[in-house]
Amino acid sequence: MRAIARISALTALGLVVTFGAAGCAGGTTSPPRATAPKSPITSTQPPTTATPSATITSWPDTPRSGPGSGSEGFLTAVRTGLHAGYDRVVFQFGGGIPGYHAEYVTQVVHDASGKLVPLAGRAFLHLVFQPATAYQSYQGPATLRPDLPTLLQVSAAGDFEGHLSFGLGLSERAGFTIFTLTDPSRVVLDLAH
Repeated sequence: MRAIARISALTALGLVVTFGAAGCAGGTTSPPRATAPKSPITSTQPPTTATPSATITSWPDTPRSGPGSGSEGFLTAVRTGLHAGYDRVVFQFGGGIPGYHAEYVTQVVHDASGKLVPLAGRAFLHLVFQPATAYQSYQGPATLRPDLPTLLQVSAAGDFEGHLSFGLGLSERAGFTIFTLTDPSRVVLDLAH
């Protein structure tokens, strides 16, 4: 019994010495830095000097559609950003660029259920992608609240039978432009301040 107690005491002393020496290693080793997990969502980005292709004052507020690449898009990320004179929301897709349709509505309802999608602001833009899905490809939150001058909120409004839709809550009705980019596949919506 005395031998077991002595071995336990020596083992404990060895652990103290080992961990104590590791904790006292002087200045040559820095502790590991915590890194945030990579997320496909970015709430805001710093302002840039890039200017959109059209003059902001000429952006209409009428419905807009585009054909996309004809291949189904798999949503992988949604990002928002503040720029000089406009707010931007980017929908990034794996696969192809889906067709899109954007228009102002009095309220946004969730596809299939018909339930109202609550949105901040005084104006609401409904954006639908087709053919597209977020099922199993998108891991971000269903709602973003960037609280930018025009863009207040982006909320998922449905992923049903190849139609992927979003509601955008805006501080006021604003002119907008929408276009696509490749490598990676993106649909970009800019909203004038």
